[in-house]
Amino acid sequence: MHRSDVVIKHILVATDFSPPAEEAVRRALELAEALHAEVTLLHAWFAPIYAMPSGSELVPDPTIIAEMASSARVQLEALRERLTRPGLKLSTRVVEGPPAETIVRVADSEKFDLLVVGTHGRTGMRHLLLGSVAERVVRIAHTPVMTVHAAP
Repeated sequence: MHRSDVVIKHILVATDFSPPAEEAVRRALELAEALHAEVTLLHAWFAPIYAMPSGSELVPDPTIIAEMASSARVQLEALRERLTRPGLKLSTRVVEGPPAETIVRVADSEKFDLLVVGTHGRTGMRHLLLGSVAERVVRIAHTPVMTVHAAP
C-alpha cells in the first residue's frame, strides 16, 4: 500500500475523561477537520467486581451500575457539546465492558479507519500494577492506532 492509498473517513476516539484522553480527543478532531473525517467519541466502562477472601465475588448493586452508565452518557454528551463545531460530524457511544477489549471490538465491528487513545505515560511500579489500556489496545487492535501522550 502506498502512502497516498490511506483514506481515513471515520475516527474512533476512546476517552476516560482524563487529561491524556482530552488531548487525544483534541488531536483526533484536528486530524478529522484536516481530512474531512467523522469522529466517534467512545467511553468504555466496566463495573468493578471485587473478589472476597471467601472466594466469592461482590458485584455492585444494579442501581449503582445504572448510575455509572448514566453518568458516563452525561459526561460524554457534555464533551460532545463542548467540542461540536460547524462542519464536524461528531457522535458518541457508551459501551459496557473491559475498556481495551471493548474499544477494539467497537473499532473492528464498525470498521473504523483509525483508533485514537490517550496514554497516561505510567512507568515502573505504577505501570506494572495498573497496566495500560492504551498499550493493550495497541497490542490487540486490528485497526491502526494513534496514541497521544498529554504534555505534563
